[in-house]
Amino acid sequence: MFSGQLRKVIIKNYIAQAQIGVYEHEKNKVQKVRFNVDLYVRKAPGIPREFSEVYNYDLVPQVIEKTIARGHFDLQETLIGEIARELLKDQEVAALRIRSEKLEVYPNAESTGIEEFFVQDDSQRPKEC
Repeated sequence: MFSGQLRKVIIKNYIAQAQIGVYEHEKNKVQKVRFNVDLYVRKAPGIPREFSEVYNYDLVPQVIEKTIARGHFDLQETLIGEIARELLKDQEVAALRIRSEKLEVYPNAESTGIEEFFVQDDSQRPKEC
């Protein structure tokens, strides 16, 4: 039973190697991508005392790596959408914000990226969830 309250779980500056990019020179290349993910997870009443009472944030890097391992993504929007879709399969996750940034695109910029916010919507969930 959930109290209606949310806890924010943060994964900050997770760096991964991904095959990503729409341009021909990016097609057979691995690039550094930085991810920042804020998960808003449903919180049971009371103060958690056991690991089983909290969200296992180890799942976030696992989902990122599993998604990247599927192969090349043309767009960052597609990549983060797929990561979000997988994370939202967990009923404990009410919403999430995810940002991806390619770190090696422009010599005069630290990064170029995209950020999106996703909300759990049971009526829109894919049947396999």
